[in-house]
Amino acid sequence: MNPSSQPKPPIEDVKKEKTKGEISCCINCVACFFGAFKSCCSSFFVIFTSCLVLALGFGGIYFGIFELFEKWIFRIPFLLLVVYSVFMTLWYYYFTVFSDPGTALLLSEAISAGHLTIFNQGTSPHAILPEESVKDEDVAKMRDVEEIKSAPPMLESEDSPVYIWKSVRVAICPKCNRVRGPRTHHCGFLKKCVHNYDHYCPWVANDVGYRNHGYFLMFLLWGTVGLLIISASSVTALIQSLIDGSIDDVTGMLGSFVTVIFGLMMFISVFFMFIIHIKLVRNNETTVEYYDNNRKKRLCREKGLTFRNIFDLGTSRNVQEVLGKTPWKTVFLPQIIKLSSDGVIYPTNTLQSESFFAHHSPEEDSDLGMINPKILNGTEAV
Repeated sequence: MNPSSQPKPPIEDVKKEKTKGEISCCINCVACFFGAFKSCCSSFFVIFTSCLVLALGFGGIYFGIFELFEKWIFRIPFLLLVVYSVFMTLWYYYFTVFSDPGTALLLSEAISAGHLTIFNQGTSPHAILPEESVKDEDVAKMRDVEEIKSAPPMLESEDSPVYIWKSVRVAICPKCNRVRGPRTHHCGFLKKCVHNYDHYCPWVANDVGYRNHGYFLMFLLWGTVGLLIISASSVTALIQSLIDGSIDDVTGMLGSFVTVIFGLMMFISVFFMFIIHIKLVRNNETTVEYYDNNRKKRLCREKGLTFRNIFDLGTSRNVQEVLGKTPWKTVFLPQIIKLSSDGVIYPTNTLQSESFFAHHSPEEDSDLGMINPKILNGTEAV
Protein backbone atom coordinates (compact mmCIF):
# COMPACT_ATOMS: atom_id res chain seq x y z
CA MET A 1 0.00 0.00 0.00
CA ASN A 2 1.32 3.44 -0.97
CA PRO A 3 2.21 5.46 2.16
CA SER A 4 0.94 8.61 0.49
CA SER A 5 -2.50 7.06 0.19
CA GLN A 6 -2.78 6.46 3.99
CA PRO A 7 -5.30 8.70 5.75
CA LYS A 8 -3.70 11.67 7.50
CA PRO A 9 -4.65 12.47 11.11
CA PRO A 10 -6.96 15.45 11.54
CA ILE A 11 -5.34 18.84 11.94
CA GLU A 12 -6.98 19.24 15.37
CA ASP A 13 -5.31 16.04 16.64
CA VAL A 14 -1.94 17.20 15.34
CA LYS A 15 -2.35 20.55 17.14
CA LYS A 16 -3.39 18.79 20.37
CA GLU A 17 -0.33 16.52 20.26
CA LYS A 18 1.91 19.52 19.57
CA THR A 19 0.35 21.43 22.49
CA LYS A 20 0.81 18.44 24.81
CA GLY A 21 4.47 18.21 23.78
CA GLU A 22 5.03 21.91 24.44
CA ILE A 23 3.33 21.69 27.84
CA SER A 24 5.40 18.63 28.75
CA CYS A 25 8.57 20.44 27.67
CA CYS A 26 7.65 23.47 29.80
CA ILE A 27 6.95 21.26 32.83
CA ASN A 28 10.33 19.55 32.42
CA CYS A 29 12.08 22.92 32.15
CA VAL A 30 10.34 24.21 35.28
CA ALA A 31 11.24 20.99 37.13
CA CYS A 32 14.88 21.30 36.07
CA PHE A 33 14.93 24.95 37.16
CA PHE A 34 13.51 24.19 40.59
CA GLY A 35 15.88 21.22 40.94
CA ALA A 36 18.86 23.46 40.17
CA PHE A 37 17.47 26.18 42.45
CA LYS A 38 17.05 23.68 45.30
CA SER A 39 20.61 22.43 44.80
CA CYS A 40 21.95 26.01 44.84
CA CYS A 41 19.97 26.82 47.99
CA SER A 42 21.32 23.71 49.70
CA SER A 43 24.89 24.67 48.80
CA PHE A 44 24.25 28.24 49.96
CA PHE A 45 22.98 27.11 53.39
CA VAL A 46 25.99 24.83 53.91
CA ILE A 47 28.49 27.53 52.92
CA PHE A 48 26.63 30.21 54.92
CA THR A 49 26.48 28.05 58.07
CA SER A 50 30.19 27.20 57.81
CA CYS A 51 31.14 30.86 57.38
CA LEU A 52 28.82 31.89 60.23
CA VAL A 53 30.44 29.39 62.63
CA LEU A 54 33.93 30.57 61.71
CA ALA A 55 32.96 34.25 61.87
CA LEU A 56 31.35 33.89 65.30
CA GLY A 57 34.40 31.98 66.54
CA PHE A 58 36.73 34.72 65.32
CA GLY A 59 34.45 37.46 66.71
CA GLY A 60 34.24 35.76 70.09
CA ILE A 61 38.02 35.51 70.28
CA TYR A 62 38.85 39.02 69.01
CA PHE A 63 36.00 41.08 70.48
CA GLY A 64 35.36 38.90 73.52
CA ILE A 65 38.32 37.01 74.95
CA PHE A 66 41.05 39.44 73.82
CA GLU A 67 39.09 42.44 75.10
CA LEU A 68 38.15 40.76 78.37
CA PHE A 69 41.58 39.40 79.32
CA GLU A 70 44.86 41.22 78.93
CA LYS A 71 47.19 38.46 80.09
CA TRP A 72 47.77 35.42 77.89
CA ILE A 73 47.67 33.08 80.87
CA PHE A 74 43.93 33.83 81.09
CA ARG A 75 43.38 34.04 77.33
CA ILE A 76 44.83 30.65 76.42
CA PRO A 77 42.29 28.36 78.21
CA PHE A 78 39.29 30.22 76.72
CA LEU A 79 41.01 30.47 73.36
CA LEU A 80 41.60 26.72 73.21
CA LEU A 81 38.05 26.00 74.31
CA VAL A 82 36.56 28.22 71.59
CA VAL A 83 38.83 26.77 68.90
CA TYR A 84 38.01 23.20 69.96
CA SER A 85 34.29 24.00 70.08
CA VAL A 86 34.41 25.43 66.55
CA PHE A 87 36.37 22.39 65.34
CA MET A 88 33.92 19.90 66.90
CA THR A 89 30.92 21.88 65.66
CA LEU A 90 32.21 21.81 62.08
CA TRP A 91 33.31 18.16 62.36
CA TYR A 92 29.85 16.95 63.30
CA TYR A 93 28.17 19.49 61.03
CA TYR A 94 29.90 18.14 57.92
CA PHE A 95 29.21 14.56 58.95
CA THR A 96 25.53 15.50 59.28
CA VAL A 97 25.61 17.11 55.84
CA PHE A 98 27.46 14.43 53.93
CA SER A 99 26.41 11.24 55.77
CA ASP A 100 23.62 9.07 54.46
CA PRO A 101 20.70 9.70 56.85
CA GLY A 102 19.57 6.08 56.56
CA THR A 103 18.06 5.88 53.10
CA ALA A 104 15.88 2.80 52.73
CA LEU A 105 16.84 0.22 50.12
CA LEU A 106 14.99 0.05 46.85
CA LEU A 107 12.78 -3.00 46.45
CA SER A 108 15.09 -4.46 43.79
CA GLU A 109 18.17 -3.84 45.97
CA ALA A 110 16.58 -5.47 49.02
CA ILE A 111 15.57 -8.55 47.02
CA SER A 112 18.97 -8.93 45.33
CA ALA A 113 20.69 -8.57 48.73
CA GLY A 114 18.52 -11.37 50.14
CA HIS A 115 16.93 -9.23 52.85
CA LEU A 116 13.33 -9.59 51.68
CA THR A 117 11.06 -12.61 51.49
CA ILE A 118 7.84 -12.25 49.53
CA PHE A 119 4.73 -14.41 49.74
CA ASN A 120 1.03 -14.08 49.13
CA GLN A 121 -1.18 -13.27 52.11
CA GLY A 122 -2.75 -16.70 51.99
CA THR A 123 0.63 -18.42 52.34
CA SER A 124 1.99 -19.41 55.74
CA PRO A 125 5.20 -17.52 56.57
CA HIS A 126 6.62 -20.67 58.22
CA ALA A 127 6.89 -22.30 54.81
CA ILE A 128 8.71 -19.32 53.35
CA LEU A 129 10.93 -17.87 56.02
CA PRO A 130 14.27 -19.65 56.30
CA GLU A 131 14.99 -21.24 59.66
CA GLU A 132 18.16 -19.19 60.05
CA SER A 133 16.21 -15.92 60.11
CA VAL A 134 14.10 -17.18 63.02
CA LYS A 135 17.20 -18.07 65.02
CA ASP A 136 19.02 -14.84 64.22
CA GLU A 137 20.07 -13.05 67.41
CA ASP A 138 18.70 -9.68 66.35
CA VAL A 139 15.39 -11.21 65.35
CA ALA A 140 15.10 -13.10 68.62
CA LYS A 141 15.40 -9.81 70.47
CA MET A 142 12.57 -8.33 68.47
CA ARG A 143 9.84 -10.90 67.96
CA ASP A 144 9.02 -14.52 67.46
CA VAL A 145 8.25 -15.19 63.80
CA GLU A 146 4.55 -15.56 64.65
CA GLU A 147 4.37 -11.91 65.73
CA ILE A 148 5.04 -10.12 62.47
CA LYS A 149 5.10 -6.37 62.57
CA SER A 150 3.18 -4.31 60.04
CA ALA A 151 4.30 -0.98 58.71
CA PRO A 152 2.40 1.75 56.90
CA PRO A 153 0.88 2.02 54.40
CA MET A 154 -1.87 -0.55 55.07
CA LEU A 155 -2.28 -3.32 52.57
CA GLU A 156 -5.13 -2.42 50.22
CA SER A 157 -6.24 -5.83 49.03
CA GLU A 158 -6.01 -9.46 50.05
CA ASP A 159 -4.14 -10.24 46.83
CA SER A 160 -1.29 -7.87 47.65
CA PRO A 161 2.05 -9.58 48.36
CA VAL A 162 3.45 -9.56 51.90
CA TYR A 163 7.06 -8.44 52.28
CA ILE A 164 9.05 -9.83 55.23
CA TRP A 165 12.38 -8.40 56.35
CA LYS A 166 13.58 -11.24 58.59
CA SER A 167 10.63 -11.44 61.00
CA VAL A 168 9.32 -7.91 60.45
CA ARG A 169 6.60 -7.15 57.96
CA VAL A 170 7.52 -4.15 55.84
CA ALA A 171 5.75 -2.21 53.13
CA ILE A 172 6.89 -0.76 49.83
CA CYS A 173 6.55 2.99 49.49
CA PRO A 174 4.34 3.82 46.48
CA LYS A 175 6.22 7.11 45.97
CA CYS A 176 9.86 5.98 45.86
CA ASN A 177 9.58 2.16 45.70
CA ARG A 178 11.75 1.74 48.79
CA VAL A 179 11.34 -0.63 51.74
CA ARG A 180 9.43 0.97 54.61
CA GLY A 181 10.01 -0.52 58.05
CA PRO A 182 8.03 0.25 61.22
CA ARG A 183 10.03 3.46 61.81
CA THR A 184 10.58 4.52 58.21
CA HIS A 185 8.97 7.61 56.71
CA HIS A 186 8.99 9.31 53.32
CA CYS A 187 10.73 12.67 52.93
CA GLY A 188 8.78 14.82 50.52
CA PHE A 189 11.70 17.20 50.00
CA LEU A 190 14.33 14.67 48.95
CA LYS A 191 11.72 12.22 47.54
CA LYS A 192 12.94 9.14 49.38
CA CYS A 193 12.18 7.03 52.46
CA VAL A 194 14.53 7.34 55.43
CA HIS A 195 14.82 4.99 58.41
CA ASN A 196 13.98 6.70 61.71
CA TYR A 197 13.22 9.87 59.77
CA ASP A 198 13.19 12.93 62.02
CA HIS A 199 12.98 15.96 59.72
CA TYR A 200 14.57 17.67 56.75
CA CYS A 201 16.93 20.42 57.88
CA PRO A 202 17.78 23.12 55.30
CA TRP A 203 20.80 24.23 57.36
CA VAL A 204 22.47 20.85 56.79
CA ALA A 205 20.84 20.35 53.36
CA ASN A 206 20.01 16.80 54.35
CA ASP A 207 17.50 14.63 56.16
CA VAL A 208 18.11 13.84 59.81
CA GLY A 209 17.57 10.12 60.22
CA TYR A 210 18.92 6.94 61.77
CA ARG A 211 22.47 7.22 60.42
CA ASN A 212 23.16 10.91 61.13
CA HIS A 213 20.90 11.80 64.08
CA GLY A 214 23.88 11.37 66.43
CA TYR A 215 26.02 13.72 64.33
CA PHE A 216 23.20 16.27 64.32
CA LEU A 217 22.83 16.04 68.10
CA MET A 218 26.57 16.54 68.64
CA PHE A 219 26.55 19.46 66.20
CA LEU A 220 23.86 21.08 68.36
CA LEU A 221 25.76 20.26 71.58
CA TRP A 222 29.10 21.74 70.54
CA GLY A 223 27.38 24.64 68.81
CA THR A 224 25.65 25.40 72.11
CA VAL A 225 28.92 25.17 74.08
CA GLY A 226 30.83 27.37 71.65
CA LEU A 227 28.06 29.96 71.34
CA LEU A 228 27.70 30.11 75.13
CA ILE A 229 31.39 30.96 75.58
CA ILE A 230 31.37 33.41 72.66
CA SER A 231 28.18 35.16 73.78
CA ALA A 232 29.17 35.34 77.47
CA SER A 233 32.66 36.67 76.78
CA SER A 234 31.47 39.15 74.12
CA VAL A 235 28.62 40.51 76.26
CA THR A 236 30.90 40.87 79.29
CA ALA A 237 33.63 42.58 77.25
CA LEU A 238 31.11 44.93 75.61
CA ILE A 239 29.53 45.96 78.93
CA GLN A 240 32.97 46.47 80.48
CA SER A 241 34.12 48.56 77.53
CA LEU A 242 30.99 50.73 77.62
CA ILE A 243 31.44 51.34 81.33
CA ASP A 244 35.15 52.13 81.01
CA GLY A 245 34.72 54.02 77.74
CA SER A 246 37.58 52.02 76.25
CA ILE A 247 35.94 51.50 72.82
CA ASP A 248 37.43 54.33 70.78
CA ASP A 249 36.85 53.35 67.16
CA VAL A 250 33.55 52.71 65.38
CA THR A 251 34.82 49.43 63.89
CA GLY A 252 35.47 47.90 67.31
CA MET A 253 32.07 48.94 68.61
CA LEU A 254 30.28 47.67 65.50
CA GLY A 255 32.17 44.36 65.61
CA SER A 256 31.33 43.88 69.27
CA PHE A 257 27.63 44.62 68.72
CA VAL A 258 27.39 42.27 65.71
CA THR A 259 29.15 39.47 67.59
CA VAL A 260 26.89 39.89 70.62
CA ILE A 261 23.64 40.08 68.64
CA PHE A 262 24.37 37.15 66.30
CA GLY A 263 25.95 35.12 69.09
CA LEU A 264 22.92 35.50 71.36
CA MET A 265 20.43 34.82 68.54
CA MET A 266 22.23 31.68 67.43
CA PHE A 267 22.79 30.50 71.00
CA ILE A 268 19.08 30.74 71.87
CA SER A 269 17.93 28.94 68.73
CA VAL A 270 20.58 26.19 68.85
CA PHE A 271 20.14 25.69 72.60
CA PHE A 272 16.38 25.18 72.38
CA MET A 273 16.81 22.84 69.41
CA PHE A 274 19.36 20.87 71.44
CA ILE A 275 16.95 20.59 74.41
CA ILE A 276 14.19 19.32 72.12
CA HIS A 277 16.39 16.62 70.59
CA ILE A 278 17.81 15.59 73.96
CA LYS A 279 14.25 14.85 75.09
CA LEU A 280 13.56 12.92 71.90
CA VAL A 281 16.74 10.84 72.26
CA ARG A 282 15.99 10.18 75.93
CA ASN A 283 12.61 8.67 74.94
CA ASN A 284 13.97 7.01 71.76
CA GLU A 285 11.61 8.98 69.55
CA THR A 286 11.90 11.07 66.42
CA THR A 287 10.00 14.29 65.82
CA VAL A 288 7.54 12.39 63.61
CA GLU A 289 7.04 9.69 66.25
CA TYR A 290 6.64 12.29 69.00
CA TYR A 291 3.53 13.78 67.38
CA ASP A 292 2.24 10.36 66.32
CA ASN A 293 2.72 8.94 69.83
CA ASN A 294 0.93 11.91 71.36
CA ARG A 295 -2.02 11.17 69.09
CA LYS A 296 -1.99 7.53 70.16
CA LYS A 297 -1.73 8.51 73.83
CA ARG A 298 -4.85 10.60 73.44
CA LEU A 299 -6.73 7.74 71.75
CA CYS A 300 -5.60 5.31 74.44
CA ARG A 301 -6.78 7.64 77.20
CA GLU A 302 -10.19 7.84 75.55
CA LYS A 303 -10.38 4.03 75.69
CA GLY A 304 -9.10 3.85 79.27
CA LEU A 305 -5.76 2.34 78.24
CA THR A 306 -2.11 3.01 79.05
CA PHE A 307 0.20 3.83 76.16
CA ARG A 308 3.82 2.63 76.09
CA ASN A 309 6.55 3.28 73.56
CA ILE A 310 8.10 -0.17 73.06
CA PHE A 311 11.29 1.36 71.62
CA ASP A 312 12.05 3.15 74.91
CA LEU A 313 14.93 1.10 76.35
CA GLY A 314 15.81 3.45 79.20
CA THR A 315 17.93 6.58 79.00
CA SER A 316 21.32 4.84 78.80
CA ARG A 317 20.34 2.39 76.04
CA ASN A 318 18.43 5.08 74.17
CA VAL A 319 21.51 7.30 74.06
CA GLN A 320 23.61 4.36 72.81
CA GLU A 321 21.09 3.77 70.03
CA VAL A 322 21.93 7.25 68.71
CA LEU A 323 25.56 7.91 69.74
CA GLY A 324 26.96 4.38 69.60
CA LYS A 325 28.22 2.04 72.32
CA THR A 326 30.64 4.61 73.82
CA PRO A 327 28.68 7.88 74.00
CA TRP A 328 31.33 9.66 76.08
CA LYS A 329 33.85 9.31 73.24
CA THR A 330 31.32 10.69 70.79
CA VAL A 331 30.67 13.67 73.08
CA PHE A 332 34.26 14.68 73.85
CA LEU A 333 36.23 13.40 70.83
CA PRO A 334 35.67 13.62 67.07
CA GLN A 335 34.17 10.24 66.20
CA ILE A 336 32.61 8.32 63.33
CA ILE A 337 29.48 6.88 64.92
CA LYS A 338 28.86 3.17 64.34
CA LEU A 339 25.37 1.82 64.94
CA SER A 340 24.31 -1.82 65.24
CA SER A 341 20.81 -1.81 63.74
CA ASP A 342 20.05 -2.16 60.04
CA GLY A 343 17.45 0.60 60.23
CA VAL A 344 14.49 -1.78 59.92
CA ILE A 345 14.71 -3.93 63.06
CA TYR A 346 15.15 -2.20 66.41
CA PRO A 347 15.42 -3.64 69.93
CA THR A 348 12.34 -3.24 72.12
CA ASN A 349 11.85 -3.03 75.87
CA THR A 350 9.39 -5.93 76.20
CA LEU A 351 7.32 -8.43 74.26
CA GLN A 352 3.81 -7.40 73.35
CA SER A 353 1.18 -7.93 76.01
CA GLU A 354 -1.98 -9.65 74.81
CA SER A 355 -4.16 -8.47 77.72
CA PHE A 356 -5.22 -5.39 75.79
CA PHE A 357 -6.19 -7.29 72.68
CA ALA A 358 -8.27 -9.81 74.59
CA HIS A 359 -10.90 -7.13 75.36
CA HIS A 360 -10.95 -5.10 72.16
CA SER A 361 -12.04 -5.87 68.64
CA PRO A 362 -9.71 -5.44 65.61
CA GLU A 363 -11.99 -2.62 64.46
CA GLU A 364 -11.29 -0.68 67.67
CA ASP A 365 -7.59 -1.52 67.44
CA SER A 366 -7.38 -0.10 63.92
CA ASP A 367 -8.31 3.32 65.33
CA LEU A 368 -4.95 3.29 67.13
CA GLY A 369 -3.03 2.71 63.92
CA MET A 370 -2.80 -1.10 64.00
CA ILE A 371 -2.83 -3.34 60.98
CA ASN A 372 -2.20 -6.60 62.78
CA PRO A 373 -4.51 -6.73 65.84
CA LYS A 374 -1.54 -7.92 67.93
CA ILE A 375 0.68 -5.04 66.99
CA LEU A 376 0.43 -1.32 67.59
CA ASN A 377 2.89 0.33 65.20
CA GLY A 378 6.01 0.86 67.25
CA THR A 379 4.05 1.09 70.49
CA GLU A 380 2.40 -1.06 73.10
CA ALA A 381 -0.89 -0.66 74.87
CA VAL A 382 -1.38 -2.60 78.09
